[in-house]
Amino acid sequence: MKRLVVGNLKSSLVSRGDRNDYVREFVDLFGDDIVSRVDVVVCPPSVYLESFIDVLSSHVSLGAQQIFWDDHVSRTGAVSPPVLRDFGVSYVIVGHSEQRAFMHVTKEDIQKQFLLALSFGMVPILCIGESRDEHQQGRSGDVLTQQLLDVFSSLVLSSDVQFVVAYEPVWAVGTDDVPSAESVSIARRSIQRFLCSQFGDDCLDRVSILYGGSVDAGRVASLCGESGVDGVLVGRASWNPQSFFDLVRAVSEL
Repeated sequence: MKRLVVGNLKSSLVSRGDRNDYVREFVDLFGDDIVSRVDVVVCPPSVYLESFIDVLSSHVSLGAQQIFWDDHVSRTGAVSPPVLRDFGVSYVIVGHSEQRAFMHVTKEDIQKQFLLALSFGMVPILCIGESRDEHQQGRSGDVLTQQLLDVFSSLVLSSDVQFVVAYEPVWAVGTDDVPSAESVSIARRSIQRFLCSQFGDDCLDRVSILYGGSVDAGRVASLCGESGVDGVLVGRASWNPQSFFDLVRAVSEL
C-alpha cells in the first residue's frame, strides 16, 4: 500500500482567479513521476469540485470536504452524495474537528456520513482527535477509542471495505504546536488495536492511518516517517501548489 497524502484546501480559494491559478500551477507541478510513488488526493471547496475534474491526472484523486448525512435531493445547502458521485469524487472527509465544532456535526451524523460515503462508492476519511485538555490529562487513547466506537460499534462492514482514519489532535490543527513523533506513534498503535479488534488484523492491509495537524514538508519526516503512519492529511501546506508538491515529494522519499 502506497503512502497517502490528502490536501484539504478548506476555503482557501476565495475567487475564481485563485482557483484558476491553483489549478494551473498544480497541473504543471504534479506529473506522473511524483504521483506514481504516492497516492495524492485533493479536496477543494465544494463549489469548485467541477473545476478540478478534468485537470487532475489519472494518479490524483478528487476528494470532498463534506457530505450530507442523507441522500435526499430536497436539502437546502446540502452537499448530497449523488452529486459528489457524479463529480467523480473518490474520497470524503467526515468528522473533521472544524465540522464538529463550527457546524455542530454530531457523532450520529458522522456515522451516517461514513456509511453514505461507502454506499456511494467513496472512501471516507474519518477524522478523530483529542482536545488539548484531554491530551494533557493523558486521556488521548480513551478519547480516540470512544470516537472510533461512535462510528463502528454498531456497524457490520464487509471484509474488503476501504476507509481511512486520520488522527488530528484538535490542539494541533491550524497551529504550529505539533505532537512528537512518539505521541503520534502511540495514537497510531491505539487506532490499530481498535481496528484489529473490530475487523481482524488483515484490515490494516486496506485501511490507511494518517496524521493531520500543522504538517509541512519540514515536519513530515518526523510526523509521518518516524511515527509509522501511512500518510498525512494536510491543511495550510496544501493551499499553495508548490508547498503541497514539496510535501508530497518529501513523503515519497521516506
